[in-house]
Amino acid sequence: MAPRMPAEESLDDMFRQLSPRSKRPSLVKRVSRSLARFLLLFCIGVAATLAWQSYRDATREEMIAATPASLDLVRQSVDKLAVEITKLQAAEQDILDRISTPAPRSAAASARNPMLRPSQTSPLR
Repeated sequence: MAPRMPAEESLDDMFRQLSPRSKRPSLVKRVSRSLARFLLLFCIGVAATLAWQSYRDATREEMIAATPASLDLVRQSVDKLAVEITKLQAAEQDILDRISTPAPRSAAASARNPMLRPSQTSPLR
């Protein structure tokens, strides 16, 4: 073999540096990078799970805290409704009482129609 010239050696070195094999990191570097990526994603997943659980618990506590207030509103509405029902029942009873008792006839009405007997003075009997 003929001795290489300095320019030829530099070209060979450049081709070796540009080849895909020379750019490939060592096995240890590749494994450590993969492990670091895995650990990073694992930690992000754990953090997201913990945040979700704490948010879920906070939401549950808010719902439980809001429940007595909503129950109080329901109780107030039921109480108001009961009062209205009582008023309606009293008005209904008053109307029924007025219908069932005949209105007294005046003496002028029986004087106008002398043919009516005293028992016929009330039209509802």
